[in-house]
Amino acid sequence: MVTWKSKKRTRHTALVVQSIATLIISFHLLIISRFLADRFVEGICPHCEYEDARGDQCDGCSRTLDAVELINPRCLVDKTHNVTTRKSSHMYFKMNEFQTRTEEWIKRSWKAGKWSPNAVINSDGELVDDRLKAGLLPTPVTRDLQWGVPVPVKGEDIHGMKGKVLCK
Repeated sequence: MVTWKSKKRTRHTALVVQSIATLIISFHLLIISRFLADRFVEGICPHCEYEDARGDQCDGCSRTLDAVELINPRCLVDKTHNVTTRKSSHMYFKMNEFQTRTEEWIKRSWKAGKWSPNAVINSDGELVDDRLKAGLLPTPVTRDLQWGVPVPVKGEDIHGMKGKVLCK
């Protein structure tokens, strides 16, 4: 668990470090491999079997996905690349702990006229977003990519964040 102090001197634990499987490209002829961004992966959706689901969501059933969930993942950059998984530690924002506060904020904003009816809340003030209905999930805030804002690491790297970048 990662904690930080705010100006109010309270401790927040909205970030957690987890070791997860992430997708990488393994080049056939080269000895090097690199991590692949979710948007460059397609495969079969594990929920509705849509053939061209992306690494972040399925356009067939509109579910949010993790690229490692895809069946028969393939690289969009070059279809000859082998796509495999490798374990890596990443920092996640625990959105699930903010579910109630997020729903309350959306409803208050809607009542105050600051949130128009759309795919999240309808004209009756009812939440209709599938992600909210299913329950918010922790979302990654770091990636193993070569571009992005480097994660600042001070002292010993006990969480394995050296070389990672911040995302989203």
